[in-house]
Amino acid sequence: MFLISLSIYLEASVLLPVLMVTEKAVIEIRCSLFHLFLPRTNPFSLLAMIREKDLSEVLQVVTVFTNVAKGITATDKELQSAFGSTDHHKICLEILQSGELQVSEKERKDQLGNLHRDIATIVAEKSVNKSTGKQFTVGVIERALQEIHFNVNLTKSAKQQALAAIKALREQSTLSIERSKMRLLITLHTDAAVTELKASEASADWTVEKESTQDKNIMLQVAVDPSHFRIITDIAKKDSGVVEVLAQNATEESEASATASSSNAS
Repeated sequence: MFLISLSIYLEASVLLPVLMVTEKAVIEIRCSLFHLFLPRTNPFSLLAMIREKDLSEVLQVVTVFTNVAKGITATDKELQSAFGSTDHHKICLEILQSGELQVSEKERKDQLGNLHRDIATIVAEKSVNKSTGKQFTVGVIERALQEIHFNVNLTKSAKQQALAAIKALREQSTLSIERSKMRLLITLHTDAAVTELKASEASADWTVEKESTQDKNIMLQVAVDPSHFRIITDIAKKDSGVVEVLAQNATEESEASATASSSNAS
C-alpha cells in the first residue's frame, strides 16, 4: 500500500483527516469534506482547486510512502511494479486524479448535519409564512425538514438544495410556506406589453403595489415570486422596457419601512 501526505487549506473550511483510495494506493488527506464530495464533473480532481499544477500547493512533500507515520518511502522497485514509473511527481498526480474517498461514518454524519442546518438557514431566509408574511425560525425549518425526511445530498451545496427544500416543504409539510417575494419596478412603453404581462403566469400570485404613467411610460411596482423573474424580464425586453429590482425580499423591506415610520412618528 502506498501513501502520500497531503494537506489542503481552503478558506473557511474545517480540516478533517480522511483517506483517498485508488487501486494502487491510499493517501492521507486533510481538507474540507464538502470539497471532497464535489462530483467529478466539477471536476472532483483536487488539482482543479488550484490554478496551476504545483503540487507544493497541495502536498506536504511530493513523495510516495509505504508508511507516512514512520516516514518510510516507497522504493523504486515498488513504484515501478505498481505504477510503471518511479517518478514521484507523476505518481502523485495520478493518485490525486483517480482516487476514491473513504470517509468515516462519524465524519459523514457530522457533515450531513452541518449541511442540513445550512440548508435550513437559507430556507428560513428565502421563505415566509404564507398566512402571516413573517419568516420562520431556522429551528422550525430544521424540524419540518426532518419530519418530511428531506434527503440531503453531500455532492450539492446548501444553496443548490434550498429551493428544492422549499418545494418539498410546500408539498409535504404542514407549514404554510412560500418563497419570499421580490419587489420589482417594471417600466413598459406600450399597452400591449402591459396586457401581455398581466395575462402571463407571473401575474397569478403577484401583488401590484403601484401602477402609474410617467412620460408615456407605464410603471408597475410589484411583489412577485422570484421564479417569475425571467418571464417578466423577457416581456419587458421585447418592449424595450426596464425591470429594476427594488428589494430581494419584499417582506423584510416592508417591515423595515414600517419600523422606520413608527420610530419617526414617535
